[in-house]
Amino acid sequence: MIDELEDQVTCEFARGSYQGRVTVDLQEKRVHFQNCHTPEKPLATAEAEFSCELVDILDIHEYTYPGSETLTIVTSTGTAVVPVGATGFDEMKELLTSVAKITPAGRAVNSPAMIWVYGLGALLGLAGPLIWIRFDLDNRISLGLLALLSISTAFCGVALVRLIVSLFDRLWEIDLSWSLGLLMVGFIAGLGDGRQVNWWFTGICCLAGFLLGIPAMRKKSRNR
Repeated sequence: MIDELEDQVTCEFARGSYQGRVTVDLQEKRVHFQNCHTPEKPLATAEAEFSCELVDILDIHEYTYPGSETLTIVTSTGTAVVPVGATGFDEMKELLTSVAKITPAGRAVNSPAMIWVYGLGALLGLAGPLIWIRFDLDNRISLGLLALLSISTAFCGVALVRLIVSLFDRLWEIDLSWSLGLLMVGFIAGLGDGRQVNWWFTGICCLAGFLLGIPAMRKKSRNR
């Protein structure tokens, strides 16, 4: 398929006040990003220019939100987000998807399932304040302090699950994202409408979700 494409494929799009561009050069076997590649660093912003080899394209993820569709390109050092309406989008997607199938899998923290994992982390973080409320019969904690505590613990929960997923990925090449994400989906399904919660059934749903994600745990070794 790659041989049938042109030597260079360019995808252009507006990114705020900047012009974003992704150029795949098949002759040089490199990909050039302009104003759209963000390194995997805390508080990082998109780099004006970034280039990498084709073998550094690790994963391609397509996301659909209400009124928005995007493609996330995962590289060995960061990610680039391209809107579906970009010029040359289909050609670039086809090419980079074929490349990502034969390169090592990307970081687990860039998995599409991480949105559910973050939800699980926030829920676990909120468990502390919720337990506090349940046993604080004298209502000694103010509403403002409770809100601040809930936000802090939810944030810590999200950071903790991200750290756990990242450590398992880096140390043992095990991708926990799908198991934890599907566990969260199972939890929501088990709650139903929330009127009469059967915690045994909810636990079974969580376990089933976790087990369903196990086949994806060894995804990191697919091309090794």
